[in-house]
Amino acid sequence: MICLLCNGQRERMVKYIHPYTKRVVSRTEPCLCFLSDLATNDCRLLEPWRMAWLLPEAQDPNLVFNPADLASCPSYIIKGSYSALALNVKALMMKYRFMEPKPLIHFSQAIDVLHDFYVEQKDGTSPQLSDTNRFSLMVICLGTEEANKALKTVIAQIAYTRQRDRKPTWFYLPSSRQALSQCTQEHSPELDSYTAGYKALTIALAKGQIDLSVSAQKDDAANFGGLR
Repeated sequence: MICLLCNGQRERMVKYIHPYTKRVVSRTEPCLCFLSDLATNDCRLLEPWRMAWLLPEAQDPNLVFNPADLASCPSYIIKGSYSALALNVKALMMKYRFMEPKPLIHFSQAIDVLHDFYVEQKDGTSPQLSDTNRFSLMVICLGTEEANKALKTVIAQIAYTRQRDRKPTWFYLPSSRQALSQCTQEHSPELDSYTAGYKALTIALAKGQIDLSVSAQKDDAANFGGLR
Protein backbone atom coordinates (compact mmCIF):
# COMPACT_ATOMS: atom_id res chain seq x y z
CA MET A 1 0.00 0.00 0.00
CA ILE A 2 1.36 3.44 -0.95
CA CYS A 3 1.27 6.01 1.83
CA LEU A 4 -1.19 8.81 1.11
CA LEU A 5 0.91 11.35 3.00
CA CYS A 6 4.21 10.97 1.15
CA ASN A 7 3.25 8.94 -1.94
CA GLY A 8 5.76 6.28 -0.99
CA GLN A 9 8.73 8.65 -0.56
CA ARG A 10 9.03 7.87 3.19
CA GLU A 11 9.68 11.56 3.90
CA ARG A 12 7.81 14.81 3.35
CA MET A 13 8.03 18.56 3.65
CA VAL A 14 6.51 20.23 6.70
CA LYS A 15 6.26 23.86 7.75
CA TYR A 16 7.33 25.15 11.13
CA ILE A 17 8.12 28.43 12.84
CA HIS A 18 11.86 29.05 13.13
CA PRO A 19 12.69 29.52 16.84
CA TYR A 20 14.91 32.56 16.21
CA THR A 21 13.58 34.33 13.13
CA LYS A 22 9.94 33.45 13.93
CA ARG A 23 9.36 32.99 10.21
CA VAL A 24 7.54 30.08 8.67
CA VAL A 25 10.05 27.81 6.94
CA SER A 26 9.98 24.33 5.44
CA ARG A 27 12.04 21.26 6.20
CA THR A 28 12.10 17.57 5.33
CA GLU A 29 11.05 15.10 7.99
CA PRO A 30 10.54 11.32 8.05
CA CYS A 31 6.95 10.51 7.11
CA LEU A 32 4.59 9.00 9.64
CA CYS A 33 4.46 5.78 7.63
CA PHE A 34 8.23 5.39 8.02
CA LEU A 35 8.16 6.14 11.76
CA SER A 36 5.21 3.78 12.16
CA ASP A 37 7.11 0.95 10.49
CA LEU A 38 10.19 1.54 12.66
CA ALA A 39 8.14 1.48 15.87
CA THR A 40 6.30 -1.68 14.78
CA ASN A 41 9.55 -3.42 13.87
CA ASP A 42 10.93 -2.59 17.32
CA CYS A 43 7.97 -4.15 19.15
CA ARG A 44 6.01 -7.21 18.06
CA LEU A 45 2.99 -6.21 20.17
CA LEU A 46 2.45 -3.28 17.80
CA GLU A 47 2.08 -5.40 14.67
CA PRO A 48 -1.76 -5.15 14.65
CA TRP A 49 -1.37 -1.36 14.50
CA ARG A 50 1.29 -1.19 11.78
CA MET A 51 -0.92 1.00 9.57
CA ALA A 52 -2.35 3.17 12.35
CA TRP A 53 -1.10 5.78 14.80
CA LEU A 54 -2.13 8.72 16.93
CA LEU A 55 -1.38 12.32 16.04
CA PRO A 56 0.47 14.20 18.80
CA GLU A 57 -2.64 16.13 19.82
CA ALA A 58 -4.59 12.87 20.13
CA GLN A 59 -2.20 11.30 22.63
CA ASP A 60 -3.57 10.94 26.15
CA PRO A 61 -2.33 14.04 28.03
CA ASN A 62 -2.49 12.14 31.31
CA LEU A 63 0.25 9.75 30.22
CA VAL A 64 3.29 11.82 31.13
CA PHE A 65 6.71 10.78 29.82
CA ASN A 66 9.72 13.07 29.57
CA PRO A 67 12.93 11.26 28.62
CA ALA A 68 14.99 14.31 29.59
CA ASP A 69 13.83 14.01 33.21
CA LEU A 70 12.91 10.42 34.01
CA ALA A 71 12.90 11.04 37.75
CA SER A 72 9.92 13.36 37.36
CA CYS A 73 7.88 10.89 35.29
CA PRO A 74 5.07 9.14 37.16
CA SER A 75 4.48 5.42 37.09
CA TYR A 76 0.97 4.17 36.36
CA ILE A 77 -1.50 1.37 36.93
CA ILE A 78 -3.50 1.60 33.69
CA LYS A 79 -6.95 0.24 32.89
CA GLY A 80 -9.14 0.71 29.85
CA SER A 81 -8.65 0.24 26.13
CA TYR A 82 -5.72 -1.96 25.12
CA SER A 83 -5.78 -0.33 21.66
CA ALA A 84 -5.41 3.07 23.29
CA LEU A 85 -2.46 1.83 25.31
CA ALA A 86 -0.75 0.33 22.26
CA LEU A 87 -1.25 3.44 20.12
CA ASN A 88 -0.04 5.77 22.87
CA VAL A 89 3.09 3.68 23.38
CA LYS A 90 3.63 3.63 19.63
CA ALA A 91 3.23 7.42 19.50
CA LEU A 92 6.03 7.79 22.06
CA MET A 93 8.29 5.47 20.08
CA MET A 94 7.62 7.48 16.93
CA LYS A 95 8.10 10.83 18.66
CA TYR A 96 11.49 10.01 20.17
CA ARG A 97 12.87 7.69 17.48
CA PHE A 98 15.54 10.14 16.30
CA MET A 99 16.22 11.84 19.61
CA GLU A 100 19.85 11.71 20.76
CA PRO A 101 20.29 9.78 22.92
CA LYS A 102 17.20 7.79 21.97
CA PRO A 103 15.14 6.72 24.99
CA LEU A 104 14.56 2.97 24.98
CA ILE A 105 10.92 1.98 25.48
CA HIS A 106 9.99 -1.62 26.27
CA PHE A 107 6.39 -2.81 25.70
CA SER A 108 5.53 -6.44 26.32
CA GLN A 109 3.47 -9.01 28.19
CA ALA A 110 4.63 -9.86 31.71
CA ILE A 111 5.41 -13.47 30.80
CA ASP A 112 7.65 -12.26 27.97
CA VAL A 113 9.63 -10.14 30.42
CA LEU A 114 10.32 -13.32 32.36
CA HIS A 115 11.27 -15.26 29.23
CA ASP A 116 13.48 -12.48 27.83
CA PHE A 117 15.26 -11.29 30.99
CA TYR A 118 15.20 -14.16 33.49
CA VAL A 119 15.55 -17.58 31.90
CA GLU A 120 18.35 -19.04 29.80
CA GLN A 121 17.94 -18.25 26.11
CA LYS A 122 18.02 -20.67 23.18
CA ASP A 123 21.54 -19.50 22.30
CA GLY A 124 22.75 -20.42 25.78
CA THR A 125 23.04 -16.86 27.10
CA SER A 126 21.73 -16.05 30.56
CA PRO A 127 20.14 -12.60 30.75
CA GLN A 128 19.77 -10.73 34.02
CA LEU A 129 16.80 -8.75 35.34
CA SER A 130 19.24 -5.86 35.74
CA ASP A 131 19.33 -5.72 31.91
CA THR A 132 15.91 -4.04 32.08
CA ASN A 133 17.46 -0.99 33.72
CA ARG A 134 18.62 0.26 30.32
CA PHE A 135 15.03 1.08 29.37
CA SER A 136 13.83 4.62 29.95
CA LEU A 137 10.24 3.34 30.13
CA MET A 138 8.82 -0.14 30.66
CA VAL A 139 5.19 -0.85 29.79
CA ILE A 140 4.15 -4.29 31.04
CA CYS A 141 0.78 -5.93 30.41
CA LEU A 142 -0.33 -8.02 33.39
CA GLY A 143 -3.03 -10.67 33.55
CA THR A 144 -0.92 -13.70 32.65
CA GLU A 145 -2.85 -16.97 32.48
CA GLU A 146 0.22 -19.21 32.25
CA ALA A 147 1.34 -20.38 35.69
CA ASN A 148 4.97 -19.68 36.55
CA LYS A 149 6.22 -19.49 40.12
CA ALA A 150 9.01 -17.08 39.19
CA LEU A 151 6.69 -14.47 37.67
CA LYS A 152 5.74 -12.82 40.97
CA THR A 153 9.40 -12.38 41.87
CA VAL A 154 10.33 -11.04 38.44
CA ILE A 155 7.58 -8.41 38.31
CA ALA A 156 8.13 -7.31 41.91
CA GLN A 157 11.88 -7.03 41.35
CA ILE A 158 11.43 -4.90 38.24
CA ALA A 159 9.03 -2.60 40.11
CA TYR A 160 11.55 -2.32 42.96
CA THR A 161 14.66 -1.63 40.89
CA ARG A 162 12.94 0.90 38.67
CA GLN A 163 11.47 2.69 41.68
CA ARG A 164 14.94 2.73 43.25
CA ASP A 165 16.51 4.08 40.04
CA ARG A 166 13.66 6.57 39.53
CA LYS A 167 12.58 5.28 36.14
CA PRO A 168 8.90 5.11 35.15
CA THR A 169 6.98 1.85 34.80
CA TRP A 170 3.47 1.41 33.43
CA PHE A 171 1.50 -1.69 34.42
CA TYR A 172 -1.58 -2.40 32.30
CA LEU A 173 -4.51 -4.39 33.68
CA PRO A 174 -6.65 -6.20 31.08
CA SER A 175 -10.39 -5.57 31.08
CA SER A 176 -10.97 -8.86 32.90
CA ARG A 177 -8.93 -7.64 35.89
CA GLN A 178 -10.08 -4.54 37.74
CA ALA A 179 -7.40 -4.54 40.44
CA LEU A 180 -3.75 -5.46 40.71
CA SER A 181 -4.67 -8.21 43.18
CA GLN A 182 -6.72 -9.93 40.47
CA CYS A 183 -3.57 -10.49 38.39
CA THR A 184 -2.90 -13.60 40.42
CA GLN A 185 0.16 -14.81 38.51
CA GLU A 186 2.00 -11.50 39.00
CA HIS A 187 0.54 -10.12 42.22
CA SER A 188 2.41 -10.24 45.52
CA PRO A 189 2.51 -8.22 48.74
CA GLU A 190 5.89 -6.91 47.63
CA LEU A 191 4.42 -5.62 44.37
CA ASP A 192 1.69 -3.83 46.33
CA SER A 193 4.37 -2.11 48.37
CA TYR A 194 6.47 -1.03 45.39
CA THR A 195 3.49 0.28 43.42
CA ALA A 196 1.86 2.15 46.30
CA GLY A 197 2.85 5.48 44.76
CA TYR A 198 1.70 4.63 41.23
CA LYS A 199 -1.05 6.74 39.69
CA ALA A 200 -4.28 5.02 38.63
CA LEU A 201 -5.37 5.89 35.10
CA THR A 202 -8.12 4.74 32.74
CA ILE A 203 -7.54 5.41 29.05
CA ALA A 204 -9.74 5.25 25.97
CA LEU A 205 -9.01 5.28 22.27
CA ALA A 206 -8.61 8.94 21.35
CA LYS A 207 -9.94 10.59 18.25
CA GLY A 208 -7.28 11.30 15.67
CA GLN A 209 -6.21 7.75 14.85
CA ILE A 210 -4.97 7.71 11.27
CA ASP A 211 -5.48 4.79 8.91
CA LEU A 212 -3.42 5.10 5.72
CA SER A 213 -6.20 3.49 3.71
CA VAL A 214 -8.52 6.43 4.42
CA SER A 215 -7.63 9.20 1.97
CA ALA A 216 -10.06 11.68 3.55
CA GLN A 217 -7.77 11.85 6.57
CA LYS A 218 -4.70 12.84 4.58
CA ASP A 219 -4.91 16.53 5.42
CA ASP A 220 -5.39 15.84 9.13
CA ALA A 221 -1.85 14.50 9.35
CA ALA A 222 -0.22 17.00 7.01
CA ASN A 223 1.55 18.89 9.75
CA PHE A 224 2.50 16.14 12.20
CA GLY A 225 5.83 17.89 12.76
CA GLY A 226 4.69 21.23 11.51
CA LEU A 227 3.51 24.57 12.86
CA ARG A 228 3.93 24.69 16.60
